[in-house]
Amino acid sequence: MFNYPKGHFKAGMSRIKFEILEDNIGRVVKIPLKPYSTPKNIFIEQVKRDVRTTRYASITGFVPEILDFQEDDIELKIILKAVPGVNLREFIRENNFSLDHMGFYVELADRYGDLHDIGIVHRDISTKNIILNEGIEANNPWILDFAFSDITDLTEPRVGKGTPAYISPENASRGFVSTTQASDIYSFGTVLFHALTNRTVFPYITDIVRVVKAHMREKPELVSVVNPELPKELDGIVDKCLQKNPRDRYLRMSHVAEDLHEVAEKYT
Repeated sequence: MFNYPKGHFKAGMSRIKFEILEDNIGRVVKIPLKPYSTPKNIFIEQVKRDVRTTRYASITGFVPEILDFQEDDIELKIILKAVPGVNLREFIRENNFSLDHMGFYVELADRYGDLHDIGIVHRDISTKNIILNEGIEANNPWILDFAFSDITDLTEPRVGKGTPAYISPENASRGFVSTTQASDIYSFGTVLFHALTNRTVFPYITDIVRVVKAHMREKPELVSVVNPELPKELDGIVDKCLQKNPRDRYLRMSHVAEDLHEVAEKYT
């Protein structure tokens, strides 16, 4: 949570320190105030904005609560409530997909929809920002990292950012783009693709710039082509999430959840 671009610091992300409080009740994020490309006052305001967004998002009950925020001349300190569990990226690395996991992804889609309902577009949905609290069978995903999020009108255009392997085409654009909940739906589709196939959408591209361009221009394979054991219905769901034009995707995250629920009911 609270991942900031390397350009903000001379030594990049390595300068951000993480500590665990006694009895594992919280996680401390220490952010040194040594700006590289962003003026100090602007950067501090950015961090405070992210704190405000996270505090607002935590009312949902599945976003870690901020226990404290401290500021001095040397660093900013954010203390987050600890959430036990592994992130989804680690889980996928060690486990193949099973239809028994469908309930988890139905609930995950619903929870992103809940964030949209209170006016929050995440903008950086990825497997590392999802925690499997109490295991995948518990269907209790927690959502992390609101450093690129904002409390906003869902139809209001925003300049986007995100994680290259999961970024939407409009977030990848360098120009003026409309970043709305449709962007989150695309990124959720990339997460679902990764979970279903045990690989990212464009795994053959190692260059970050080429990955981003692929999201803008290349058509992904069907998930059942990559993993023939999957029900064909999942092809349509993931493909609709991953449409290049936001208007061709699902209208709402709850609609994604409904279609995933139908597959879960049929095959589990």
